[in-house]
Amino acid sequence: MAGGAAAEFDPARLRRAREQAQLSQVELGLAVGTDGTTIAKYETGARAPRAGRTADMAEVLNLKPSDLLRPGAGIPTLADLRVAAGLSQQAAATAAGLVRTRYSMLERGEVVTLQPGIAEELAKVFGVSIDAIRTAHSVSRAEYMRRPGMDFYQV
Repeated sequence: MAGGAAAEFDPARLRRAREQAQLSQVELGLAVGTDGTTIAKYETGARAPRAGRTADMAEVLNLKPSDLLRPGAGIPTLADLRVAAGLSQQAAATAAGLVRTRYSMLERGEVVTLQPGIAEELAKVFGVSIDAIRTAHSVSRAEYMRRPGMDFYQV
């Protein structure tokens, strides 16, 4: 999820939703502060929108941000939950009372233990259960530990 892009963004879902709303690519682009060419790139998969843009498009199309993501992509990570909530890392961190760098480390799985108070705040921010946050953190942590060069004794 580099650069805040919605990694599980589904181009086909955007196209269907836009067409159902009877909006052109140009009209949707203008409504969310970009142009029709950018919307076309989202719809072809040539480019993925950032979480905030995904949330803006969902709002214009009367959807939830998660409606523009691929279904059944597996157990969500913290990044997936954040994107589904339509939040940037900065917005999620601020809402949870964290600095962005601390939240970013949690999201990447660099933090071994998720503190209960932080899990509770993130659950409120993302609109999910505390168990969903704990599970997402565990998935993020497992993905981090599978990175090349990582072994059991690091981090």
